[in-house]
Amino acid sequence: PAVSVVAGDVCDQDAASKVADTLEHMQGERVLINCAGCAQFGDFAEADIDREIAMVDVMLSGTMRMTRAILPQMLDQGAGTVVNVLSVSSTTVFAGAAGYCSAKAGALMFTRVLAKEVRSRGVRVIAVIPGATDTGIWDGMESHPPREDMLTPGAIAEVIRDAINAPRDRNLDEIAVMPPKGIL
Repeated sequence: PAVSVVAGDVCDQDAASKVADTLEHMQGERVLINCAGCAQFGDFAEADIDREIAMVDVMLSGTMRMTRAILPQMLDQGAGTVVNVLSVSSTTVFAGAAGYCSAKAGALMFTRVLAKEVRSRGVRVIAVIPGATDTGIWDGMESHPPREDMLTPGAIAEVIRDAINAPRDRNLDEIAVMPPKGIL
């Protein structure tokens, strides 16, 4: 299958439109994987509110913007898959993560609503909810779980691949993937 990569800022409507335009001329079923993320942690009372809102913009608004740009093509085809890579933070409260948890929880609810709206029209919508994953999001943080105990990005990619390739007679609505030692 053909794969096309379009670099851009998920908070920019022009970037979302560019992705949709690129796909418009491609054959095959559409698959969108929303996995943009950013993080800033600390007590909300002392947080930079613009940074807190930026997390919501990237992880919730960006997910909605990219999905809205591609969804019409999926609905026209009567097929497609949207995978929203979220976090255990979408279902678990962590002190010092108000913006992050709020963005991920909002994205989970968006995923559930979208699935309900488009399921009968042939579009699958899947939430992948990983526990701590060894990505660059941890770089520069003073404290974090031991990276060797975290999931690898490759492990999450395999879960996404398997969900996308699942037979059409089933849907994997929400997939929680935890490190062997659980929530770190």
